[in-house]
Amino acid sequence: MNQITLEKNDRREIFGWLTYDWANSAFFTTVVTVLAGPYITSLAQNDVGTSGVVLRLGPIGSITADNLFTSTLGVSIFLQIFLLPLLGSIADFTPLKKKMMAAFCYVGVLSSARLFFINGDSYLWGCLFLPIANICFAASNVFYNSFLVDITTEDRRDSTSSYGYAAGYLGGLIMLVLNLALINFGSSYGIDQGLAVRISMLAASLWWGLFAAVTFYLVAPGHPSGSKRVND
Repeated sequence: MNQITLEKNDRREIFGWLTYDWANSAFFTTVVTVLAGPYITSLAQNDVGTSGVVLRLGPIGSITADNLFTSTLGVSIFLQIFLLPLLGSIADFTPLKKKMMAAFCYVGVLSSARLFFINGDSYLWGCLFLPIANICFAASNVFYNSFLVDITTEDRRDSTSSYGYAAGYLGGLIMLVLNLALINFGSSYGIDQGLAVRISMLAASLWWGLFAAVTFYLVAPGHPSGSKRVND
């Protein structure tokens, strides 16, 4: 089998890797952590009342407006329990992990961006797109994390991982601050709060997708068995 020699600790490649944390943390911070829950809950409550039934599950019980978001997020987390370990095993051996990471990333971006169109009584569509986006976010991170071994030597992994965490924290914080500013002051420009929330979720999705493109441009594809990088 042909040997593919790639250098570890390449600055461009490490920068590309760090950029993905900067990119996707905007989605998780703005959409999952702060905005989607209150927004979907408010739409459901306006439709069926504060504790009105959204979905009856027979003997299991009912999903109400006030627990709709937690139920939705719970489903996505439950599915991740089974999916992520499988993807972790695949990431260790497949030469296609860059393509798989990109696929999960952009399905997540598109699903998250669809939340912009959720309004009025269409909140159940939000309960479909949000779990898809959240699962894809987590799945892409599995492949993202697996690249750390490919691009760094062992003595650089802890520091590089820390820089990635810091980049994600900073990127998520900047996006959140900008979005909260829009939500709180958008009325001065004729943007009501509901529209401001939807714009904010769209902005976080675009941030994720656009900055992720830097990662996929700079980081080399995962190497198959039989190939190598120097400095191993």
